[in-house]
Amino acid sequence: MARVTKRVIFKASISYPHLSEPVVNPNDKNKDPQYSIEARIPKSDVDTIKKVRSVLEEVYTEGAGPDKKKWKVDFREPGFFDTYLSKQGKDGFPLRDGKYKPSGDCDDIVFMSVKNKYPIALGVKTGPTTYRKLESKEEIEKELYAGCIADVIMDVYYNDKPGTESGCFLSLKGVVKTGEGQRLAGSSPVDLGELYGTEENNDVTYGGSEDSSSDDVPF
Repeated sequence: MARVTKRVIFKASISYPHLSEPVVNPNDKNKDPQYSIEARIPKSDVDTIKKVRSVLEEVYTEGAGPDKKKWKVDFREPGFFDTYLSKQGKDGFPLRDGKYKPSGDCDDIVFMSVKNKYPIALGVKTGPTTYRKLESKEEIEKELYAGCIADVIMDVYYNDKPGTESGCFLSLKGVVKTGEGQRLAGSSPVDLGELYGTEENNDVTYGGSEDSSSDDVPF
């Protein structure tokens, strides 16, 4: 069966952004470096969740076909909402419930890890029909910080190629910032000059890694 692919654009806050350059997943160093984000959708944003879910469901059902032996999810069963907001996302769906995050402070979101080993389109929306392209590392890291609001452009595809894992997969195609958001912990370096005054040497750079309380680091 040919691979089924559909595109969806949805609003989310982004976390763990690796967008200026691809990064190797420390848990799987045999894989290629990836550009990646974690897309977070508030549970209160029912319309966006339904939009994403409908595309996932459409691709999954079209890809798996009528042979229910291939199905890891039965969309017609009661309680499907709980299924697709799974703990690990290993039931054929990548949309997960934030309440299972180790940090314990994400009960109000659902999230997906979206990635691509190839460069993706990055920009900032400047008006109803205009945008500014982001190209330099400095621009990308300044604008697309952890916590900002963005349109996430994502391809959803079903893979059923012999010898590979079947199911729904996500491919990140673009991120366009549409608004500011609350910066997540560690999303930007500390300006020591503001805290301590004059710098005596340039030997030390202080930065941070996001949400050091969590060991859930997606790629």
